[in-house]
Amino acid sequence: MVSSTPKPPPLPIGKSERKGRLWFFGCLAALVAWLIVWPQGVPSPGFCAFHSLTGLPCAFCGGTRAVRSLVAGNWEHALYLNPLAVAVVIVGGPILLLLVAEALRGRRFLPPFNNSTRVAILVLGAIILLPWTYWHASSALKAAKTELVNFEHPVVKFFLRH
Repeated sequence: MVSSTPKPPPLPIGKSERKGRLWFFGCLAALVAWLIVWPQGVPSPGFCAFHSLTGLPCAFCGGTRAVRSLVAGNWEHALYLNPLAVAVVIVGGPILLLLVAEALRGRRFLPPFNNSTRVAILVLGAIILLPWTYWHASSALKAAKTELVNFEHPVVKFFLRH
């Protein structure tokens, strides 16, 4: 006879957290709709401090256009613009669906992270993003990606001379 251990009860989500999540997902859905509707080739209103200061792409530059290319089914162009966006969609999509399901159900599927886990995730993210930014900027310079690099910027001109 096999004894089955009872499942622990699902962890409830507080009413304010549930409302906050649903508000966030509504805003996210509006953003996705805006990305889909915004005409191709028209620069979207945005600001990147790193790009403004250096003329080089940050880790996320080209990400919006890459996601739009993914939505349109153009994987090659998405990978050309920013491969990190493809990874974010592949990893973040299921996580987002899990969070939506939790908010709609009112119960957690996974326990919340403690503070040390949150710090570890942030440190790991920084460890990944710093070399990624270097690679993304250098590959954009080498491939002369005019949609990502401001070749008239003095910092870019300096790097191209040296």
